[in-house]
Amino acid sequence: LKPTEQKDLPSSDETVGPFEGLLCTGRKLRRPQGSDPPVVRIGPGAGMQIRSLLLQVLFPACSLGYTTPQCLGWPDASAWSSLAAQMSSSGELHGPIRNGDYAECKTVGTNAYALSAAANGICMHAHDCAWKFCKASGYEYNLPAYVVEARTEGDISAALQFASEFDIEVTVKTTGHSYPGSSTAADSMLIWMANYPKDGTITTSYADSCGTTTDAVVGIGGGETWNDVIEAVNDQYHVVTGGGRTVSAAGGWLQGGGLSFSSREYGLGVDNAVDFRVVLANGTVVTADACANPDLFWALRGGGGGTFGVVTHVSYKLHPKVQVVKLDWGLLGFEAAVAAGKVDAVQKFVSQFLEFWVANCPDLDSRWSGFFAAANVHLTFMGSEADAKSTFIDTMQVLASYHATHPPCRGRY
Repeated sequence: LKPTEQKDLPSSDETVGPFEGLLCTGRKLRRPQGSDPPVVRIGPGAGMQIRSLLLQVLFPACSLGYTTPQCLGWPDASAWSSLAAQMSSSGELHGPIRNGDYAECKTVGTNAYALSAAANGICMHAHDCAWKFCKASGYEYNLPAYVVEARTEGDISAALQFASEFDIEVTVKTTGHSYPGSSTAADSMLIWMANYPKDGTITTSYADSCGTTTDAVVGIGGGETWNDVIEAVNDQYHVVTGGGRTVSAAGGWLQGGGLSFSSREYGLGVDNAVDFRVVLANGTVVTADACANPDLFWALRGGGGGTFGVVTHVSYKLHPKVQVVKLDWGLLGFEAAVAAGKVDAVQKFVSQFLEFWVANCPDLDSRWSGFFAAANVHLTFMGSEADAKSTFIDTMQVLASYHATHPPCRGRY
């Protein structure tokens, strides 16, 4: 920045020669055409004011949000080494992360177990979500700058305090099943929970801080998947789980609500959380339940993974073991029918099913749950086969019988 006039800087608060070039346009600094040159006033604290002004001109992104590697305030190598030294002997700091590091994730393909463990935690189960807006075409990578592989609450506390000191964005991930891409962010510090210690302990007559007793709970560590929980519970109880074994049990699925195959009978995942142990943004560790930190307990049950803190443990409700009946209803020959141009027949089939569903679902027994796919309906019933037939299957047989005689699409159950 070159002043158009030169003069000695006075000690009092008065105008100093106008400075040109205070608008950043691409790589050039210039003043808007036809505008008067801006002026800088010198007075108490002027040095800091000028420095702040220059930083906003030269590093505009740094004055608008989190600190990034492009900012002067980004921690140097010695600062990162200091963070690593504060971590436990089993915790690790990985970085700096480069865009090319994601190539390892691509070699894994779609293997969910391998993706959750590969490339120091940067892999996403939907590979497109490694880019901003989950779009690999025309957008920049959306990868963290560093990864904290947390093994203790102390590791998490140190990471959060470091991020607060340097104003670095924090993301939290266990497995990377977030299909909106919310468990990754460009230039962030990622707290990776996949290798955090597991629990799996089943406790009967479990009492929370209110003194309310739950018949049985299972302890879920912050890095566990539903596969870990299912294996721990085995066939002793019924547990309200996520839709896949590789999904995190204490992370985004649960904190985002937790829709399950048995939710209409036993509630969402959040309805089964008895208490949480959480590392807050300031690094402190608290327990949240209906009586201890009740506002936080309310927020964690649906506010989204990593929004209010990093969950390290959940006490999760278990239910008595029950028989489960599975019902699949689908379109046989759906793709062939569409390819053959029989779209009207397919649309008629779908319309008839939806009419049937709307007419029957308001009074459907709460033991029925499930979900819709593109050309199928997958339902589960918590109870005997006889009860499943009397509450819904017998009624559905009428629709099935009709479509069995009306090709090209046939129903099945």
